Amino acid sequence: MSKPPIIRRSAQSELIGLIDYIAMDDPAAAERVADAVLATIKQLADNPRIGRAYPLNNPRLAGLRKWNVQGYPAYLIFYLVREDGAVEILHIIDGRRDLVALLDPE
Repeated sequence: MSKPPIIRRSAQSELIGLIDYIAMDDPAAAERVADAVLATIKQLADNPRIGRAYPLNNPRLAGLRKWNVQGYPAYLIFYLVREDGAVEILHIIDGRRDLVALLDPE
């Protein structure tokens, strides 16, 4: 049985911003994206190591992984697998953005 995912406030805010942005043009599409994000987070909780490693220079982000949102490959979930096996969601962002600047601004 998987541990419940931990979703950081930063990821919650990013998801709300993404959904609000999509909803301005298409509320139904925003709902579909939100559902896909939640389904993908569940998938990650059940299979924490399916994401690819995403190495950065920041030692605080050692072990960072990324995974595409199901059905929406432009949207990415960045997460860590904690020692207890729980998935900690750090970011939910549009992969077309400058990822290094967003994830490792140092």
